[in-house]
Amino acid sequence: MIIAIDFGEVNIGVAVTDEENRFVFPKCVIKTALFLKHPDILTTQIPRFSEVTEIVIGLPLNLKGEHTPQTDKAISFADFIKQTFPGIPVVLFDERFSSTIVLRRHQALGGNQKDLKSSKDMLEAAQILEDYLRRKSNENG
Repeated sequence: MIIAIDFGEVNIGVAVTDEENRFVFPKCVIKTALFLKHPDILTTQIPRFSEVTEIVIGLPLNLKGEHTPQTDKAISFADFIKQTFPGIPVVLFDERFSSTIVLRRHQALGGNQKDLKSSKDMLEAAQILEDYLRRKSNENG
């Protein structure tokens, strides 16, 4: 199982794969302040956490692929995750366009931006994870 985290200053979104890493599911949204104080909350939100083989953290870059102030915060967060869960590889993955894709998909289904507010972060984590799996699959041919 692979986990993806969309890190934000207020919330983090979490998504997971199935056991075979074929399907992605939005899992939960956790307040960032709570998570930083109690990172073990991730193990309670994901019942089979012991089966996690990789943690993917969204890396926010600008449209040119350059670092922004948010990029440095995501890198620091990834370091925190590496220290907290030392036996699990942590990967930073370009999350450009994940927010746009989630919003446009939601609008195409007839929703509006206000409806999306409570689930946006976990849907973005799911988009990051889908993109990561797609790239990994393409690399493995």
